[in-house]
Amino acid sequence: MKSMTAYAQVLDSIHSRRYRIEIQSLNKKGLDIQTDLPQSFLSLNIPIRLFVARFLERGTVLVRLKEEQEDKQEAGQDLIQAKQTLAHLAQAAGYPASVVTFDLLLEKATTLQSKKLEMNDIESLLSRCIEALVKMRVEEGKQLEKDFKKRFELILHTLTEIEAHQKHAPEKLKHKLLERLKQLELSGHDEERLSKEVIYYVEKQDVTEEITRLKSHLNQMQALLTSHDAVGRKFEFLTQECFREVNTLSAKTSELAVINLTLVLKTEFEKIKEQVMNIE
Repeated sequence: MKSMTAYAQVLDSIHSRRYRIEIQSLNKKGLDIQTDLPQSFLSLNIPIRLFVARFLERGTVLVRLKEEQEDKQEAGQDLIQAKQTLAHLAQAAGYPASVVTFDLLLEKATTLQSKKLEMNDIESLLSRCIEALVKMRVEEGKQLEKDFKKRFELILHTLTEIEAHQKHAPEKLKHKLLERLKQLELSGHDEERLSKEVIYYVEKQDVTEEITRLKSHLNQMQALLTSHDAVGRKFEFLTQECFREVNTLSAKTSELAVINLTLVLKTEFEKIKEQVMNIE
């Protein structure tokens, strides 16, 4: 499981110039890749976006390419190599090596520095930056995983408490009906009729199915925690289903203790919903 929130940058030399690539990503339902490029590199916009889309599935992603200061050491090596090459060419043509003048080298250096960047020039740099970004996404995902596990544990404990209340529901309901009859000063009640009423209301308030489905959804969520695939959409769907079951459970019960426990469930699932928005 990976988070969608991350940042990475890589700095390296290309054609005697220093370039910096930065990638930052934030949460989003789909994948939205944007670029921030110098005017002279705008032709790389679409190739960069297509390249990044091969590695990421969700999030708002911003890719910045910046040209830093000249790499003097690499530029110096290029000039030495250029001088040697030009000298060999001059001698091969029957001219002395002295024709390789400063002006000629300057022209050669200018040509080297002004060479237009192509996509294959920056692919290695971009790949390293994406790799660092994904690594950070994985680390952020591990923190989310810890938080989810704590919330799942609390939710399961709360469901166990609700189940315990369910076991005593018939007895409590019968006692409540008898108290009500006593308050109304009604005597000589039919025990069989009373039992039928108790069964009717117990079945009406039975939340066994909702609890079973909630546990099933939680098991599926726990399985997704260790997945290396993009699981954000599955998490969103399961969280919505959990909310639906909790709302049904809350509507069925009339016991104050169980109502309070459903509020705990709603609070925890609300927090999970917020965190799910950060999952790729």
